[in-house]
Amino acid sequence: MKYLLLVVSFTINMDIYAAKGIKQMTDTSSCSTILYIHADSVFVGHNLDEMSQTTGLIIVNKRGVLKREVRWSDYKSPTGLSKAKIQWKSKYGSIVYSTLGKEFINGGMNEAGLYVGEMTMMDTKFTEDNALLKINGFLWIQYVLDNFETVDQVILDLAHVTIDGPNPWHYFVSDKNGNAATIEFIDGKLLVHKSDEMPVLALFNTQYDKELERLKEYSNYGGHKELSLNIEGNDTRFLIAAKMLNDSNETNKSKNSVDYTYKILNQLHGNNNQWSIVYDVKRMRMYFNTNNARQIRYVDFKDFEFSKKSSVMVLDIRDKLEGNVSKYFIKHNDSINNEYIDKVLQVWKCGDETHQLSSFFSNSAKEVIIEK
Repeated sequence: MKYLLLVVSFTINMDIYAAKGIKQMTDTSSCSTILYIHADSVFVGHNLDEMSQTTGLIIVNKRGVLKREVRWSDYKSPTGLSKAKIQWKSKYGSIVYSTLGKEFINGGMNEAGLYVGEMTMMDTKFTEDNALLKINGFLWIQYVLDNFETVDQVILDLAHVTIDGPNPWHYFVSDKNGNAATIEFIDGKLLVHKSDEMPVLALFNTQYDKELERLKEYSNYGGHKELSLNIEGNDTRFLIAAKMLNDSNETNKSKNSVDYTYKILNQLHGNNNQWSIVYDVKRMRMYFNTNNARQIRYVDFKDFEFSKKSSVMVLDIRDKLEGNVSKYFIKHNDSINNEYIDKVLQVWKCGDETHQLSSFFSNSAKEVIIEK
């Protein structure tokens, strides 16, 4: 996840990205998401790698809350928020991670065991089909977690609701049954790969089809080269994931599966890793560590009340804590939300647009909620 929108005048135009010299993938900015299935357990692992220190919140969201869409096009609209065409009441609570406060999130898992997460993919071009209802790419992740429990449900909904940016992201989705999918927008068209088309249950910062083409050079995938953890070349994370995920049943029979998921994540991230997150879907637990505190701490879903009558709770992901950190969460409020929005905008040096963007995300976070 790279906030490219914060450095390119916020015009959703790939030519502008190119003019600024922004590459599709660098060693200093990358994300990794994997799905590791061991016996009857499912683990989702995610790395955020950035050169600049990244702040963020872990947020506990509630079920039964009435919400509405916010589009990225609202940011550019002289009249502000558009008339809502999408409204929903959250069916599931969720525990998510976010750099831009409540609702505008980067990933997470809901009570049903559905995970959704984003990664930058610079080949992204969203559909311009005006027949589809559209929603901001940050908010879409929360919309999915609020409404669905399976990968198939998410894919079916994309026939009616799509994403209007702003970031060039593709998405990894998985559920409690071990089903997975990648969701991409290539040349303005939706492209989905489901589990049976995914020999490697992982997604990085390159189009999935391009990763598969490279994989064909290796044994067990049509080629003659041998996979290893020391493959030379540009961005070999997909190949390393193929090696470690597909060898895991042999190497991990007597090992802790959370530890093994972290072992994979550690092999995939660079020296600029900001945080690594693992969701244990069967146990309904979120593990995480950060570059300022590498001890692994965790949050249990069972420790929280997800009914509408309870408060939204938050925790700074970078707090130096240990073990079960559920008791350290505090009630969310607008002041906290605005503080974290401002932090990330300052890190990405938005200049004169910092205040305008801060107002957009701060005000929109409040406008999303129709019914308190």
